[in-house]
Amino acid sequence: MKILFEGGNMFPDVTAFDHKDIPEILKTINKTLEGTGLKTIIVGSGATPSAGKRSGDADFFIDEQDVIDYFKAKDAKTARKSLSDYISKRGLSTAQSGKAVYVRIPLGNEFVQVDLNVVEDAEKMSKFHIHAIPDNSPYKGVNKQLMIAIYAKEKGYMWSAWQRGLFTRNAEGKKGDFVSNDIDEVAKILFGPKADSHTLGSVESMLNALPQNKANELLQKAKADPNWKEVVATESFQLGTNQWFRFMMDRLSR
Repeated sequence: MKILFEGGNMFPDVTAFDHKDIPEILKTINKTLEGTGLKTIIVGSGATPSAGKRSGDADFFIDEQDVIDYFKAKDAKTARKSLSDYISKRGLSTAQSGKAVYVRIPLGNEFVQVDLNVVEDAEKMSKFHIHAIPDNSPYKGVNKQLMIAIYAKEKGYMWSAWQRGLFTRNAEGKKGDFVSNDIDEVAKILFGPKADSHTLGSVESMLNALPQNKANELLQKAKADPNWKEVVATESFQLGTNQWFRFMMDRLSR
């Protein structure tokens, strides 16, 4: 199966990259931030790289309070602007949207996009963004986060993948008190005492932690959400080969 990727969407000339290039990307972004003491934590598919696999951008977390402290900023918004300016003064193009600073960095004769997500409790929250997605899965990290949010709502909670983690819901159904951003604890709250960090590794692992009827109900609810997007793939296996049979058995078992 060949999965088609384009580059990130914040710069017109960036391209997708092979995971074998992640160490070089990491080296460039850390050299740019050298002297600040700011720690970058790689998340998403890049956190578990596989040579030959391609991604459209590289996702990193940086702790919000660390950025505020370094730039002596009055708030998080000002801190993100200061971070963007700091990087651009070192010769790299940047852009901002939401909680992220996007960076265009050179890789050989091309350019790739790095997403620096400035988030609260980055060390703990990064664990929710490191995935264990099975081979040939049609689901990505965004599907996993959406499923956590939908199931958390069913259980009376609110899930914030970028702002500290799990919260209660108040009488108006809005964000209430902070509950936890410890990944094992959140897994147990949502999926029961036998759950742990591995349960939250993928859509498949969450569904496997539920009774079949509940898993089917949750998946259908998630797929009905307008933000649900599955991987677009083209099958390139020769009909009748062992590779083709493995692929078909994997698809039919879902």
